[in-house]
Amino acid sequence: VGIARALRMVMLTAMRVGSVLKATWDEFDIEARVWNIPAAHMKMKVAHRVPLSDEALRLLAEVRGDEQHPKGLVFKGQARSQPGPAKGMTDAAVRTMLRKVSPVPDADTGGLRSTFRDWCADQTDYPREVAEVALAHLVGNEVERAYARSDLLERRAALMQDWGGFLTSD
Repeated sequence: VGIARALRMVMLTAMRVGSVLKATWDEFDIEARVWNIPAAHMKMKVAHRVPLSDEALRLLAEVRGDEQHPKGLVFKGQARSQPGPAKGMTDAAVRTMLRKVSPVPDADTGGLRSTFRDWCADQTDYPREVAEVALAHLVGNEVERAYARSDLLERRAALMQDWGGFLTSD
């Protein structure tokens, strides 16, 4: 169940599996509907804000359950027989789950991000820059990035809401 939920979070946020598996509860501002990923949890080592769709918020509520103020990792690994804090699950466990449920042979989580990007380009009118920032990619050349002060959070919030609706529609 935990692995499936982690995979759903990867899908709903279009984030890399490593960032999802390292996510801790203190990174989430549920009221503001934002996941604040620290630089240490990002491939490019730059902090990133992820707007949370209704579907992503529902998933976090499922994971949290009755616990009002959870601490530590959001997506914990299997229960341990030894005492001590729960360990995180592995990328391999998430990839294995994806391959079990996917009709695509050799499916991987990078393909999920690629699917998101293709959907943005083919099925929406969102600008390329909004989609690229949603994936935490660098946009433009060095000069353009020096002048780009916004992370387009509001526009990305609308994009992620549409993406979450697309993923959960019949």
